[in-house]
Amino acid sequence: MIRTLIFLLIFNIETQNHIKLETLLGQSIENAKTVLETDFIHYDDVSFANLYFSKFDNLRKFHKITYRSISIELDDFQKIKSITVHFTKHVNNDFYSSFISKYKKPSKILVVDSRKLISEDKTGYQHLSQSELKMREGTLDEKPLFIFWYKKEYQIKILNRNGTFEGSDLTFELATEQKH
Repeated sequence: MIRTLIFLLIFNIETQNHIKLETLLGQSIENAKTVLETDFIHYDDVSFANLYFSKFDNLRKFHKITYRSISIELDDFQKIKSITVHFTKHVNNDFYSSFISKYKKPSKILVVDSRKLISEDKTGYQHLSQSELKMREGTLDEKPLFIFWYKKEYQIKILNRNGTFEGSDLTFELATEQKH
């Protein structure tokens, strides 16, 4: 009995770690609830009418890195247009090795070449700034801001966030057009 429970726990962790999120694209949110074993809460704001959010009580892993939440964007037909995993820290070499073994080398890696501050506003607890970034193609070793994979039916994007909400966002999105 105990061996069976341990096996099921390990199987569940490994399954969560290697879910093919791209297979959920174009499906209903009900399928995502079942596969990801969670409920999604509608983001109650008119400007985010088709956005749903899930926050897990415990950290989960996806390709060897922890995350606590997933967001799903639906299209006008209530099918999944994109799914984003919100990592608690920047993706690292262990993640890249695992992810690249499954999805191959990225199509494009963009790093910040220069940053120009356009405006800044510090009021109370808020600090807002607007910057202009010049990007160039780079390598994984250069701490990229964006990493893209262009597949036939979907695209994958990693955004490495800095500042207050530091971490990485991994988005699987139905392909609209190829951006080679």
